[in-house]
Amino acid sequence: MFDYRWLIENTYLAITMLLTSLLVITNLLVFCRLRTTRRLVRFYEQLLGDYQASNIRELLQQVSKLEKDNHRDLDRLSSRVAILEQRLPNLINRLAIRRFKGFPDVGGDLSFSLALLSDQGNGVVITGLHGREETRLYAKPVTQYTSTYQLSEEEEEVLKSARNL
Repeated sequence: MFDYRWLIENTYLAITMLLTSLLVITNLLVFCRLRTTRRLVRFYEQLLGDYQASNIRELLQQVSKLEKDNHRDLDRLSSRVAILEQRLPNLINRLAIRRFKGFPDVGGDLSFSLALLSDQGNGVVITGLHGREETRLYAKPVTQYTSTYQLSEEEEEVLKSARNL
């Protein structure tokens, strides 16, 4: 069992021990709070390190101005993206080519058929027939993967290849 008589006899010592204990506990609490505060200061320095301001008012004004600039730029970019999205289906992005021997008396696959189409199937089929004496080029318009002109076997093939991309 604990004997309290020595506390009564040594009152000053007991008070000193109590105050020392309170001081140690207080110092530990202050140290913990100081560590937390240092972490917060480092975080805010990283977060706001790019700004050159001498006080919080200037800092907030800079942040507000940049935020307005960002909104303006974002609106501008959004309108440009909308325009591009409208044009995108009409852009030629389906390409197919087939080389073939156009005439029996000509060596090599020097003739070709080339399909240049959009996602909607609009565009052109270009055919180049290479012979010994001359080369001829033909362009046939295509709408929705069909042409009003009669297509050769090679032209039909490149049209089908472009459609399946």
